[in-house]
Amino acid sequence: MNRGSGALEAVEAVGGGRMVPAPDPVAREYAFVYSEGEALLRRWLDTAPAAERAARFGRLLREQLTPRAIGAEIEAAAAGA
Repeated sequence: MNRGSGALEAVEAVGGGRMVPAPDPVAREYAFVYSEGEALLRRWLDTAPAAERAARFGRLLREQLTPRAIGAEIEAAAAGA
């Protein structure tokens, strides 16, 4: 007995004999969140003096920084400017 052969045959029929990955419902959201996270971190790094940017980046590797905490640091830097 070959279990799952019906599913494989259905995938092959849809893909014309090729394995076609099913659409990932999270893929679109991931791309959006990823780009927004990059923009947030870029703003955060830009608020630090150039000499301190490497140390600030190191914090990302050592600390569990949340987007909320990073946003608060950006706001504090803007208020102090």
